[in-house]
Amino acid sequence: TTQGASSTGGEVGALVLFIDYRCPYSGRLLQMVQAFNNALGGAYSLTLLNFPMPEIHPLAMETARLALCGAHAMKFGSTLGFLFGPQYRQESVDIDAFCKALGLQTCDDMKACIGNKKTTAAAKRERKLGEKAGVRGTPALFIDGRKITPQAGGFSVPFLSDIANRYFLR
Repeated sequence: TTQGASSTGGEVGALVLFIDYRCPYSGRLLQMVQAFNNALGGAYSLTLLNFPMPEIHPLAMETARLALCGAHAMKFGSTLGFLFGPQYRQESVDIDAFCKALGLQTCDDMKACIGNKKTTAAAKRERKLGEKAGVRGTPALFIDGRKITPQAGGFSVPFLSDIANRYFLR
């Protein structure tokens, strides 16, 4: 289960998505989950949790720290746009460009947050939560604590709608 994940809102239930911001499949599934939830009028709360996989994506932990610090700066929408945009394909993380994309006047606080050991510990805690829930790779989706396994062609909005109708929207 995903017990321990924090989420807010949502009248019907909770969507929890474990992602690696360097994984292009995570970005695609996030778009589908958002479209699915929007089609339901935002009935589900959506929680994104870090599942950095540095063994596959060498910059995964650094990018997870960017995501956490972007959320801390109350700029999570801009953070998602930046991290799942062309930036994820680059071989380095440009913190100054990240701050500029977020509209921050200075990068000092962001750099301090990214360099803070507590930020790395938070990303590692989220990964451990995923591991406890049975996550082995990204992306991983849970609806109301139940892990959703994609169909042969992967996730799609119709697939998510079918799952929700069969199991959750009774």
